[in-house]
Amino acid sequence: MSELVFSNILNKKIRKGDWQEQLISTYEKILIALREGRREDAVELVGYFMEEARICYDIYQQWSADFLRCIADQPDCIHGEIEGLKRDLSNLLGENGVPFDPEARWIDLHERRAGLVRRINGGAPLPQLFREVDELREAWRKLHDRYVDYCYGILSHIANRFGEEKVETAYREYAIGDLFGYRYKFFSPENHWEEAFPVLVYLAIESMRAHLCGPRRWGEMDFYEDDEKIVVEFDACGSGGRSLRGDPMEGTPPRMEAPYHFRVTEKPYPWAWNKKGIGYYCAHCCILMEKIPLEQWGYPIRVLEPPTYPDRKDAKCRWIHYKDRNKVPAEVWERLGMRKPES
Repeated sequence: MSELVFSNILNKKIRKGDWQEQLISTYEKILIALREGRREDAVELVGYFMEEARICYDIYQQWSADFLRCIADQPDCIHGEIEGLKRDLSNLLGENGVPFDPEARWIDLHERRAGLVRRINGGAPLPQLFREVDELREAWRKLHDRYVDYCYGILSHIANRFGEEKVETAYREYAIGDLFGYRYKFFSPENHWEEAFPVLVYLAIESMRAHLCGPRRWGEMDFYEDDEKIVVEFDACGSGGRSLRGDPMEGTPPRMEAPYHFRVTEKPYPWAWNKKGIGYYCAHCCILMEKIPLEQWGYPIRVLEPPTYPDRKDAKCRWIHYKDRNKVPAEVWERLGMRKPES
């Protein structure tokens, strides 16, 4: 029986099951299907693992290009600056002397997927398949993490060269507009919140499975529900949280330290929860999920409690989903320098 079902709202197949079922990472679901002898389901789930990865990959591909375009549009951008930055970041994020090349790694990931599917269908023994599934996850982790760092590195360069206020410009005027338009349009006031709310929570869980959250980097997270909200926590988030904490998988430090020297907010800004120590990568969550929807719709899509560097770099990141968007606390507006409209 298929593990997936077609969603007319999202216009794609999604994972079946209640919230507890959704919290099982797609990586682990593949292992379970293989262990239970459901090889067709395992093949289907391998495809979905790649679909989850593709969403992240496409965003990073777009964002990195958009951030570089922001640099190119600055009047004091100098000849060769962008090519030099790309070269420096690729070398910094390389492995075993090979510069980071996201396109080549993405092709390699698809080749791994194709080989794994052939061997699942061909009856390969379970120990070999378990090893190859883990190698697929690890190959995605290395690509994903380096692409996060690549985007973060460009944002830090923008701050170094043009002032950290330009980080908001890079997001709002170059990177986020299209993403907000196509990924979050379903949560606008013209749609019924009762129908939109479970989709919003599903997308949070799906995206964080793809980011390979959790200490094992399997795509695991914590989930809490009460009468007024659903909270999803990441320990750590596989993107921004890993950047602030450092990477135990590869033994590398927080990205604020050598050899990276990426930056966090030095002053409070409304586009970064008016907090110091927010990673420039993490700031997109404030802009995308709180600030823009508050400005355009009068309510946030999600409410976030992010870690900060260095004092709270090991804190979990919390995504809070309010079941009634009219009951979001006024302090959410206030911390962004806004006032909640009178109901």
